[in-house]
Amino acid sequence: MTRPKKPTKVKEKQGTLRRNRVNNREPTVEVAIPPCPKILGKEGKKEWKRVTKELKLMQIIAKIDASALTIYCRAYENWLDCEQKIIDASKPEKTKDGIKEKDGKVSTSSKGISYINANVNLSSMYVKQMTRILTEFGMTPASRAKVNAEGQNKDDKLLAFLMSNKK
Repeated sequence: MTRPKKPTKVKEKQGTLRRNRVNNREPTVEVAIPPCPKILGKEGKKEWKRVTKELKLMQIIAKIDASALTIYCRAYENWLDCEQKIIDASKPEKTKDGIKEKDGKVSTSSKGISYINANVNLSSMYVKQMTRILTEFGMTPASRAKVNAEGQNKDDKLLAFLMSNKK
């Protein structure tokens, strides 16, 4: 399986863009925050607002990214839900012999056989899904370290230069 191609904008910010490897037909999109989908719950909407704000600052978000962001936010919601269920399953339980400590990551069947709580597996799956999407948007420390983003664009630098020489 080959590596996925990087967008020209990402190569440019990473400093790895070579003129002989530029895709002249690559589509360009306007930086814009897509509307938050109604399918998201309370926690998903909070994450949507947080992430889209950061992506806009990085200038790497467009309306076309709505589906990927929705998948990420839904995975985030589901991950939080699984983690809460693991915590709830870890709460001590009163028995006739006293208080029994429980490990929410391991469940025991009625026959006394231990097995991994299904929420642990689901949580792991959602973490992998979120990590893949976060990497695509440059939102992990490793993927962000590859980006050489500048805080100002060329027009801002020109304006700053002109203003500094003005007395």
